[in-house]
Amino acid sequence: RIQLQQRFLNTNRAWQVTGIDRTQNGLMRLFCELTEMSSEDNFELGIANYNKYFHQYTISFSNPQPIKMTEGNTTQLDTVVKDNGSTVTPIPPITYTTLDETIATVNEKGEVTAIGEGTVMVTAKLTNNSEATASIEIQVAKATPEPTGYSITLFYGKSPTIRIGGFGTTITATVSANGETISDKPVDWSARNEDGSETPKVQFLDVTDTSCRMQGLDDMDSVGTFVIVKATLREDSTIFAEQSFQLRSLF
Repeated sequence: RIQLQQRFLNTNRAWQVTGIDRTQNGLMRLFCELTEMSSEDNFELGIANYNKYFHQYTISFSNPQPIKMTEGNTTQLDTVVKDNGSTVTPIPPITYTTLDETIATVNEKGEVTAIGEGTVMVTAKLTNNSEATASIEIQVAKATPEPTGYSITLFYGKSPTIRIGGFGTTITATVSANGETISDKPVDWSARNEDGSETPKVQFLDVTDTSCRMQGLDDMDSVGTFVIVKATLREDSTIFAEQSFQLRSLF
């Protein structure tokens, strides 16, 4: 199988076949000349062009590292496979795995989907050569809820006051979106003392999905202090409206 121009190693030098004489039965005479050594040659094993016959695969990623994602998003791993330093195309079969699928999943195409907040390593491995492997860090951030465009307006009469005793003060919450009133969006009501004290100075007499009636507690020491009434959109707690009310005596 020896061919013209074939290279081989002998006496720690590189040779090249320049002629072959097969005229005598059972004898093959080779005419050889010294040639330049190559980085592909392995003199320890005595094999010329060694790296052309034996594969040395490596895997890497060209994505910025670490990959930063937000819950629900998907990104493509840009996987690079090299053999003896040369890029392999098309890419041979690769097996992708993730250490924690509650943070991120990965499919057979290298598409990573962010599932939950946290950090996880995703690994790529040549399916037919498990020694060629590489890992990349995936950082998943919690998704920020998209703004709904809703707003809440509170209506309470001529002035923001709540009487101690009597019928009480009625407060109505109107939910709107882009200037349009939305009638089927309920709110939840709460109240807190403006001075930070724990015991509420007011009580709810009647509460509906869109209104509440409040009365100050029968405590004359509370006269002149303030409470903050809050209406929160039931389906999205990030949307609310607050109003400060001064407690007044009944007379």
